[in-house]
Amino acid sequence: SLADIGKVMNAVSDTDGSIQKIQNGIDMPAFLTYWAMEVILPHYDGFTLGSNNSYLYFPPDGKMLTLPWGTDTILFRTEDREVRQIYAVNRLARKLLAHPQTKVALVKRIQELLAQLWDDAALMGSVDTSVSAIKRFVPAQEQGAFAQSIELFRNNARHRKAELANVLDSKGQQNVGLKNAQGGNFCLNTQVIDARFVTNVFICSDHPDQKWDVIKVDGEFYRLRNSASNQCVNLQNSNSGDE
Repeated sequence: SLADIGKVMNAVSDTDGSIQKIQNGIDMPAFLTYWAMEVILPHYDGFTLGSNNSYLYFPPDGKMLTLPWGTDTILFRTEDREVRQIYAVNRLARKLLAHPQTKVALVKRIQELLAQLWDDAALMGSVDTSVSAIKRFVPAQEQGAFAQSIELFRNNARHRKAELANVLDSKGQQNVGLKNAQGGNFCLNTQVIDARFVTNVFICSDHPDQKWDVIKVDGEFYRLRNSASNQCVNLQNSNSGDE
């Protein structure tokens, strides 16, 4: 009902620092499973990252459930935004992930589902079976693109568990604010100025422009990325003064 929807919206907008109202309005175990599977697959164009391709269902008990839709692009992307983060751009997911106990529960659920459901050999066998059934119906002029897409899917699937291991590495941080060490209420910020993304410092707030993911990429190196805009911090010296 509209009242149930309003209850969840009010809980997400609440500023008292608690997630109890959210827990009262949504089926948390079911949502954690849904959220975990979006990260695992990765379903980047879904609810927790894209606020898209999903349905909200309120059964008679009033606890919200999230139903997936539009999963036709899973395992086809390789960018940081899609494969190297725990999705938390959606306001509900962002508020929940800000609480350490929720992140612990989500990471645990991801690990459980990987152990229970992710079988590389079985997955590749299923892909081979599907390709065998579909390939003969693909027009000759599209066979090359079809083969490339299947190989991309296979390659991404083979590397997904290793990617997730880095995502779940406790050394990384997500959705954090980066405050000026010199003092003052100024934080690292990214925003659009004159049609360009600009990284600067601004008065600290809870705005998505100031939420950064610290992503482990190689050895002991990390990348700073704003998940809302998919912009990374770029350190560069040039005569033009770009940075």
